[in-house]
Amino acid sequence: NPSQDVGHNQHDLENALGWIKDIRLLDITSAGARIAFHAPDKKTACYAGFGTDADPTTWSVSPAATSDDEERSIALSELSGGSLYFYQIWCDGTAPAATQTLQVPEN
Repeated sequence: NPSQDVGHNQHDLENALGWIKDIRLLDITSAGARIAFHAPDKKTACYAGFGTDADPTTWSVSPAATSDDEERSIALSELSGGSLYFYQIWCDGTAPAATQTLQVPEN
């Protein structure tokens, strides 16, 4: 009788480690964008920090994204066309995601 799968479940391991993953930009316009990502825990509050300076202490912070689902998205609005933005995803109880960039198209 063959045994069940042996080893770890990578998805469950990454969630247990608190990793924010699968970060992707969607619906990019000259005034906004949506950031989709996988949160490590259901219902945990997650935020997007973003700004035109690389220093996260100067960034704006989105309203909390909470959900019964680990797949989330956060809308960014009132962005300046033609500007380069830096952003991170922050979820309560975890380390922030790596800083990424968003080039907003011209108006």
